[in-house]
Amino acid sequence: MLAGVLLLGILGIPVASIDLGHLDPGNDPAQTTSRRAYDLMTDGFGPGSNGPLTVVVALDQKQTSTFGDRQVLAGSVRDVIADTGNVASVGPAVTSPDNALFTVSVTPNTGPQDDATAELAHTLQDTVLPRTVESDGAQAYVTGTTAGQIAFTDIVVKRLPLIIAVVVAAAFLLLLLVFRSVVIAICATVLNMLSIAAAYGVVVASAAAFEPVP
Repeated sequence: MLAGVLLLGILGIPVASIDLGHLDPGNDPAQTTSRRAYDLMTDGFGPGSNGPLTVVVALDQKQTSTFGDRQVLAGSVRDVIADTGNVASVGPAVTSPDNALFTVSVTPNTGPQDDATAELAHTLQDTVLPRTVESDGAQAYVTGTTAGQIAFTDIVVKRLPLIIAVVVAAAFLLLLLVFRSVVIAICATVLNMLSIAAAYGVVVASAAAFEPVP
């Protein structure tokens, strides 16, 4: 039994390097049209072209009531984004017909699944944009498909420990009620966790071993 436990522990080691994220056409088989289009976009316009970020700025109608005020704020937003690291290009500001907001498209230097892209989205949302628009009473948001996937991944990473803890605690209580033995419940729970870690460890190790070389 000890050998089995050690084996499960060894197989579970790669779990420590698991990288939670999202999928995009870059994960599709090379012969699919979606992957070919993805690769062509990367070759022609850079990896960030497959995962642009959209910045939406909701304007304060009182503080930016004139066309000139809106143009100045839009120019400031575009300038600070362009000066932020890992930004390949910044599109023109597009104002809504009712002048309530404007949008700016941001193309990163890195692909949608790259950690640097997620870091850029966080930097823009948490630091760069609030500091730029707060004096004008505006609100800025980073949105779009890539930003949404990054936000979802952040939520999963944040709540995953709690989910695991609840599942393990529920399993422990159930085993305790069934067998009326703390030792059995603890041993079964530990083995259950080791089995899950080993399963995911094999998946992580296999993914790393067969990851295609660029």
